[in-house]
Amino acid sequence: MKKFITAFSAAFTILIASVSIAADFSADMIISSGGEEDAKGKIYMQGNRMRMEMDGDGDENAVTISRPDKKVVWILMPEEKMYMEQPYPEDPKMKEWTSSMEDQSKFIGNETVSGLPCKKYQAKEKETYYWISEKLNFPVKTQDPDGSMLLKNIKIGNVPGSLFEVPKGYEKFSMPAIPGGMPQGFPGMPKGR
Repeated sequence: MKKFITAFSAAFTILIASVSIAADFSADMIISSGGEEDAKGKIYMQGNRMRMEMDGDGDENAVTISRPDKKVVWILMPEEKMYMEQPYPEDPKMKEWTSSMEDQSKFIGNETVSGLPCKKYQAKEKETYYWISEKLNFPVKTQDPDGSMLLKNIKIGNVPGSLFEVPKGYEKFSMPAIPGGMPQGFPGMPKGR
């Protein structure tokens, strides 16, 4: 479970850092980290709105909806029909992929990834690589010393707006700040967390 949470967090951070006005698309996502089992999920983009669905252990799945237009991130727990709301991260490192990002990166070359032509960049003074599809205006692959993220089965086109809203019938809850983390069996938390 810890591997799942770590992989999900890493993917969310990498992808949210790249959110700009992307083409509407959906794709399968594979996150690899340090020789552990790959984490798999789906990603949906509509403009600058992003939804990530990660498959967890058993029936535990995680869904995160990023809405920069509302300055909010929703974390859904489908099994419990509950959601948590957090402020959209305004971290200066969380930037869209723009020409200034290109200026801060070294162009490595052109490669085809998942059937799309991409420009490969290396972040200056880092061992982080991005394969940016001009068609999507989004990374199709990222890689750093800790692991990689790859999009496959990319479908460009209309993505329903309802995917970027909290489903009807979900109950909102707040996570209390508890030093040392969340105790096992806390009400409203997905089973096994």
